[in-house]
Amino acid sequence: QGQIYDEIFWALHKTLNNRGIELNAKFEFAEDGNVINIKIPRVNYLSLIQRDTSERTEFNLKYFNKPRINSYWFKSYEKSELLRKMSNGEELGRREIEKLIEEAPPDARYFTECDAGFGNSRWNWLHHEERKFKPTNQSEPGDIPFITVSQSSAEYIGNNLLKFYNLLNPNLSKPKEAELLDYLKVLIPDIEDLKIGGEVSTIYIGQIGKSERTPINLFGDGVVRLTRILFQILATKSPRLMIDEIDTGIHYSKMKNFLKCLIKLSEKRNIQLFMTTHSLECQQAFAEVFEDPEMAHLKNEFRNITLVEAQDHSVKPFIYNHEQLSQNLELGIEMRGRKLA
Repeated sequence: QGQIYDEIFWALHKTLNNRGIELNAKFEFAEDGNVINIKIPRVNYLSLIQRDTSERTEFNLKYFNKPRINSYWFKSYEKSELLRKMSNGEELGRREIEKLIEEAPPDARYFTECDAGFGNSRWNWLHHEERKFKPTNQSEPGDIPFITVSQSSAEYIGNNLLKFYNLLNPNLSKPKEAELLDYLKVLIPDIEDLKIGGEVSTIYIGQIGKSERTPINLFGDGVVRLTRILFQILATKSPRLMIDEIDTGIHYSKMKNFLKCLIKLSEKRNIQLFMTTHSLECQQAFAEVFEDPEMAHLKNEFRNITLVEAQDHSVKPFIYNHEQLSQNLELGIEMRGRKLA
């Protein structure tokens, strides 16, 4: 039970930190990696999601492999409040709290009480999950690669493709180049080779029957974006890749083969893809991709998650498998997210 709360608080804290709300503790490490000092902020980040800090905050978790919904709660206290309650003789797990306050950093101002099961409470100091896992603002080699929609600019990506190409193919290996060419044929059917050159060291595409190579930027956002994604998939060591607005720059007539290319390569590299889209054509292409005999074995791995905003402004996910997505698209049911009336 305690591990669940540790992970939930860490994930919440990490999410806030990624959005620029830096309420993380500052850790100082010794050469052996042990923590020698922790400076804790004076703000309770849990107050950002609690409507009333004097009451318990309840939430529900539903696991894919379990039929029922698990309910949890937590409550946060200021240190001074805990000490006052204890001095008044109120029973709050006195021994556990006394030990916790003694072991927590001196400037730990906030503490949490959580459901530990069987009617019991579990106590800890806020930010302890950062110590258990790692600081939420600390970068890590294992971070999940994320390709944002802003990277659809052909000029921006084109000027940075060389970096990705060198990461992928530092020794200019012919087999790796051939593999990349095979996938690029999805959008450039007559591609013959690619070379690095020019004053800005960009990538040039050679085409069958043409004596001059063309800078990759001139092929448009679709080709550049596909190349960027292919480089990331081929070079990454992460088991996951996140891509925002996957359809950006891709003509609807090329969408099915584009998605099929990415899925096949991801399967080969054992990489899980998370992709967002607001495009109906893209959703339809996804449904069609897995109808191909060579892709049918992946049909059960596909999920479409539609986010719906409820009247209370909460956002609820609706998860559909391939068959459900196909049926809803055929019936004309909106699957791209919406607000409930």
